[in-house]
Amino acid sequence: MKIIIGQEAVEVTSSGCTFTNGILDQYKKKVESIEFQKNIGVTFIDEEFLFFFKKLKHIDFSGLEGVTSIGDDFLYACESLETIDLSSLKSVTSIGDYFLELCISLESLDLAGLENVTYINPGFLRSCESLKSIDLTPLKNVTYLDDMFLDGCTSLESLDLTPLKDVTHVGYDFLYGCPSLKDITWPDTKFWKKQRKIYEYNC
Repeated sequence: MKIIIGQEAVEVTSSGCTFTNGILDQYKKKVESIEFQKNIGVTFIDEEFLFFFKKLKHIDFSGLEGVTSIGDDFLYACESLETIDLSSLKSVTSIGDYFLELCISLESLDLAGLENVTYINPGFLRSCESLKSIDLTPLKNVTYLDDMFLDGCTSLESLDLTPLKDVTHVGYDFLYGCPSLKDITWPDTKFWKKQRKIYEYNC
């Protein structure tokens, strides 16, 4: 199967229907763009697949329409990424820990492909320091938010939590370290009213 890395088409060997950890590591220090070609046939992406790709600026996920599960640290510390469009990942039901942690240049994020996800693991958007706003509407089926969901998003200015009205658990440091966050719209449920009181007390 082929992945476009910069201007080069690279033949990549998968393990069955899995992209395994390390198969792109030889490009880690130089690659700026990656395109996954359509009909690539992969359903699972192993942990740390694009871990510490610090020069990566652009990813085209359109070839990953069949992926159902993504392991831990998928885009961890991809420091140069400014925008991410996840709308092609419509089959994904499971995402591992620290999915976008330390994507410090990330300014725009489209979560549209994640409508089948019900559980958000720890550190989902932790320390995305340049993110000013985010549309959580695609996460309307989520019922469980684990620890550090938006911890350290220092530029985040506004947040509408109403799409998360069915959430019944929020982990620690949910909105910790968000000093710019002044405008929050809360769901009108008993659970979220309690979370609001806790948040406002701690702030």
